[in-house]
Amino acid sequence: MQSILQCEAPIVWIGGSEPLTHPGIAHFVRAVAQSGHYVFLETNGTLLRRRIHEFQPLPQVFLVVRLNADQTSRFALAAEGLHAARLSGFFTAVYSGVRGDSDLAELTRLRESLEELGVDGWLITADSVDPGAFGKAAEARALLPGRTWRWLSRQVERELLAQATRGEPKSAPETREEQPASEEPCDESVKAV
Repeated sequence: MQSILQCEAPIVWIGGSEPLTHPGIAHFVRAVAQSGHYVFLETNGTLLRRRIHEFQPLPQVFLVVRLNADQTSRFALAAEGLHAARLSGFFTAVYSGVRGDSDLAELTRLRESLEELGVDGWLITADSVDPGAFGKAAEARALLPGRTWRWLSRQVERELLAQATRGEPKSAPETREEQPASEEPCDESVKAV
């Protein structure tokens, strides 16, 4: 906890196995947010509606539901959780991992559903270090509503894939995506825990 609170990265991403199964997760999120970090709590969304009352809607906290276009069986539960979070005053986002064989038409349909839900943001990253996944993710990020979410997607992608390969953060192959003019990326933009 101390190393996270002292980390200089402005964003702390909490993910991995379902964080909402941990009893003290709400207190942990609040402590990290109150230390000045933005917190992105990644969940599969199935427990979100049941546990939302344990969290405080702070401006630094984003509740992120991991939802890929091919997971329509889980969409109803995830949508319910996102709706409950929005009604409770939380910022919400969806995180989609893309494989080299992902269908952009499915992602387009997911975008339409997310617009109807009124989520605050959408992050799209490659799901693996496969060059095809990087290319497909870069192509899919054109569906994102703004340059900031595209930039943040690339930062999250870099950190999560580096953690998955247990190596130093590695940049994805260069693409022609633009960065927000007002934001300079740094090596420590996101700390994944």
